[in-house]
Amino acid sequence: MHHERTFHFAMSKPLSDATKKNFAAFCFCFALLMGTGSTLSSKILYGLESEGRDGTVKYFQKPLMQTFMMFLAMGIVQFLYVWLSGKHDLMPKFDRESIMMLAFPACADLGATALMSVGLLYVPVSTFQLVRCTIIVFVAALKMLFLKFQPTAYMKCGIALNATAILMVSASCFGEEHESASALVGVSVLLLGCLVTSSQYVLEETVMRKKDGTPPMMVIGLEGLWGTFLMLAVVFPIAYLVPGADNGSAEDFFDSCLMIYHSSTVRNMCTFYILCVTSFNIASIFVTFLLDSVWRSILANFRPVSVWSMDLALFYFFT
Repeated sequence: MHHERTFHFAMSKPLSDATKKNFAAFCFCFALLMGTGSTLSSKILYGLESEGRDGTVKYFQKPLMQTFMMFLAMGIVQFLYVWLSGKHDLMPKFDRESIMMLAFPACADLGATALMSVGLLYVPVSTFQLVRCTIIVFVAALKMLFLKFQPTAYMKCGIALNATAILMVSASCFGEEHESASALVGVSVLLLGCLVTSSQYVLEETVMRKKDGTPPMMVIGLEGLWGTFLMLAVVFPIAYLVPGADNGSAEDFFDSCLMIYHSSTVRNMCTFYILCVTSFNIASIFVTFLLDSVWRSILANFRPVSVWSMDLALFYFFT
């Protein structure tokens, strides 16, 4: 139960329900703000130029490097956790089971990112953002299946409306015959990516809810360390060997590092991106911890609105 949970850092007494609700609301809003910052900084990074290892100046269009920085930002949370655990005896220590279990959400995060990127190649951005709303439906279904979650009547109504809207949006993608085939592939891949993301959220909630549950910061931190390891050991070597337009590779890791080194603007924006992602992940995992994974999926679906609003504000005030 939510009211029985206590925080695992710097608090000697359980918080009241009212305080927890207020903190949950703060975490939701802060995660929304930092999520908007990370999305906008990601877009800005793609438009910045720097010198690569071949001596030419080009745009920093490095999606895998951004994914790597995302996991790196999550891994930073683990070091914050270690520092806090050294200061406060109330924080649980590491255990082998939790460390191994959190490899699965990290793999899910990596797989979902790849699937979303592929799906975006076949459908418009507007469709991409709206299809992502199925995360709410999938999370609710997985919770009912594995966590014995019993939604209320208004929750069922909301899920049904969400599912109906997704069907309507997906149907709007199908036009001419050749476009229909492309849209079918794109929507199918996106739905699979949403299912994988939903499994990540539910796995995180499961790890935190079990007896002697893993602290939220440790969940994010270990996911980040696992993701960093997978990127360095598996993804980057494969991307380097696969033929592509980035110095003959799908993505050249060494070229990415040199581009960051050669440009202070790229370097500063990467730092800002990492700070935003770190803050976003800390706040969003506390949304799952204090509320549940359904609220985490709702948070994910609020982000497009906040990003579009911020884009509009920046355009109105600065152009």
